[in-house]
Amino acid sequence: MTRTLSTRLCALLAALALTACATSYQFQEGQKMVESGNVEEGLAQIEQELKKDPSNAEMRNYYERNKALAVQRYLQAGDNALSQNALEQAESAYNHA
Repeated sequence: MTRTLSTRLCALLAALALTACATSYQFQEGQKMVESGNVEEGLAQIEQELKKDPSNAEMRNYYERNKALAVQRYLQAGDNALSQNALEQAESAYNHA
């Protein structure tokens, strides 16, 4: 009986470890996307991972920091376009922000 319980416990621990690795992998892939310039897609992937693990402070901090930076970049691009009287480009940038 002890052997069966031990086997079940090991299987449960292995399943939990695999789940943690999968989440970590998806987060890392999202980070790679963000850092390679594919910010929106990377943040979207990280946001999906955050929904699975909302208490993950590392993931949340990375997501919030990079989302704020992306908004800042879009606002700056909109301001630049506006100063050059490129109204359509400014509107597009502000909409992305």
